Amino acid sequence: YPSVPASQLKSCLEDLCAWGLVIRQESGRYTVTQRFVEPPPTLMEHVRQLNREWILHAAEALMRLSSDKRHMSTMLLSTTPAACKKIAEKIELFRQEIWKIVEEEREEPSCIMQLNVQYFPRSRARNHEQKK
Repeated sequence: YPSVPASQLKSCLEDLCAWGLVIRQESGRYTVTQRFVEPPPTLMEHVRQLNREWILHAAEALMRLSSDKRHMSTMLLSTTPAACKKIAEKIELFRQEIWKIVEEEREEPSCIMQLNVQYFPRSRARNHEQKK
């Protein structure tokens, strides 16, 4: 698990408190304000930076964690614009299904798991009009 410098952790906690996502208890412990958090549109640039960091954490996990503690897979797909749209819609449905599993869980969580989903072009789109 990647270590985080104390100064970086302090900065992150201060930001999370300022955004109202985390509060500091009288005991000094930090807790989330809601069990499920979806950041508001005003934080999108921060979310982009966080996504980048988490993608880097995934690369570290590939090398540091045994396969029984992680699942990673990659697919390169040749697709059409229509298939791209359908796949993106399925990814969104998958995210909603994962949230539902977590929402319905009644036991106290025992760990934090990171789930990344990336779907992006690896080549320029071919102009089908030029082929004709």
